[in-house]
Amino acid sequence: MVPLALSSEAMKRGAVRLDYPAIQVNHANLSRFFEEWVYEGRTLGDIFRPGFYLGMGVMLIGLCLTWPQDLKAQEVLAHGPQSARAGDADAL
Repeated sequence: MVPLALSSEAMKRGAVRLDYPAIQVNHANLSRFFEEWVYEGRTLGDIFRPGFYLGMGVMLIGLCLTWPQDLKAQEVLAHGPQSARAGDADAL
């Protein structure tokens, strides 16, 4: 945690503590600002959908690449390492 302290200049001017003043905000205007400038008119679904689909695609590709290795590992666990070698020799 970063300790916050008054600067020597602020203490010379009579400041005693750090203060974060509460400001009054028109919530409708603030909401409109976020919709137009931050989210550019997009909904949360519009914002997160591309990342979700990309993540699902990466996961499916990874699953397709690792599935055969998992099947070999299950075979070794079920029947011992000799069964995996015999299967590899048949493939050659």
